Amino acid sequence: MSRKLDIYNVVKIGQKVMKRANIPLYWSKFSKKKFTIHQHIMLIVLE
Repeated sequence: MSRKLDIYNVVKIGQKVMKRANIPLYWSKFSKKKFTIHQHIMLIVLE
């Protein structure tokens, strides 16, 4: 399997986990809304 497919599978599983855990997209209604919490978590996981 290529590295690209491995990363894709990790992101796909991460999305399912965060949806199941009911993690909100933003912590506050006053956030700048450039990136969601889900995107931040996936960046940390993939680092």
